[in-house]
Amino acid sequence: MRVGLYGQVRRVWAPWGVRVQQPVQIEYVWEYLFLAVDVRAGQLSWRWMENMKGEAIAQAVRKGQEDGFEAVVWDGARGHRAQVVQQVGVTLIQQPPYSPELNPAERVFEEIRR
Repeated sequence: MRVGLYGQVRRVWAPWGVRVQQPVQIEYVWEYLFLAVDVRAGQLSWRWMENMKGEAIAQAVRKGQEDGFEAVVWDGARGHRAQVVQQVGVTLIQQPPYSPELNPAERVFEEIRR
């Protein structure tokens, strides 16, 4: 899940006829939440990542493997298909396109977004 900020300018109060000058700083600041749900034990395991490149995902999956992950269910994003991720040794279960209902972590993401 991508979580972040997008700076923007809002309306402000000013006297009639006075034009307000606001500095505009548009920048994207994102972090990525790697979340694993153990449906049998009812536990969550998560970590923050700076990007969705293959090495970052592989590192998160390796850490999950140390925590006891046996399999990972996810979609077909480019970082998920990276060769370095495939070599970690955890069973990777890829979802069909447009089927977030098959991934239990998506239910948690819905609650976070709400």
